[in-house]
Amino acid sequence: MYRTGVRYPRRGAAALAAVAAAAMLAGCAMEPMKPTKPPRPTPAAGLDPVAEQLHDICGSLLLFHNAYQRLPSSLEELCLATGLDRQRVTDVATGRPFAYEPDGFATSSAGAIVLLAGRPEGGDTCWGVVVAKSAKPITAKVVALPATAMRAAAAPRGGPPGPSPAATQRMQSR
Repeated sequence: MYRTGVRYPRRGAAALAAVAAAAMLAGCAMEPMKPTKPPRPTPAAGLDPVAEQLHDICGSLLLFHNAYQRLPSSLEELCLATGLDRQRVTDVATGRPFAYEPDGFATSSAGAIVLLAGRPEGGDTCWGVVVAKSAKPITAKVVALPATAMRAAAAPRGGPPGPSPAATQRMQSR
């Protein structure tokens, strides 16, 4: 006796396999990929060893702020608290320590410039770290500054960029 209206699953699977095999034999036409242009490198932040140092310091500043809810009073305190290598706070281009001021050398809508790297002779830009304390959590980023900005940041103190008199007094009292 035959049942009517009952489908046999094997027949459907065999038909599907036949269609798949026919498609594979016919081949799938694929268009070759067009070569893409590599992205243009951004200004030297990824190529400049000083900028790389400042990126490391940014990470340590953020770690320190997360732990103590303030910025360190000196780069020495930053190194002690976060394990940052002391060599990372010395500018490889000039051999001098980075200038650091937790209250900022200058401020803008982006934040306070808390760290400055001296520029090698003849350079028209210098690197700095801008910290935005108004953002929650705070942000720290490396920025390229014109050399005139470095001179302007140093002008109120009457000399080359460096710690404020209050910061100098804090360091000497230790």
